[in-house]
Amino acid sequence: MFKAYASHAQAKSYLGELIENGFVVYDELDRKHRTSAKELEYLQAVESISEMFCTNTKRSTPNQYGLEVHQF
Repeated sequence: MFKAYASHAQAKSYLGELIENGFVVYDELDRKHRTSAKELEYLQAVESISEMFCTNTKRSTPNQYGLEVHQF
């Protein structure tokens, strides 16, 4: 929320959209929101497209796939 300069209302709205579209799932055990497999596939596709067009994307903490995993 802070890194994106989004208000609480905006972040809540965006999170709802991500959950509704299957990009974020709620882990009942850990009580945290996590990126889903669908999101990882999407990010890999974006990465491939970025490489084709020679554009750089910012990644700070890559996971085993070379993609950043966000926890809310």
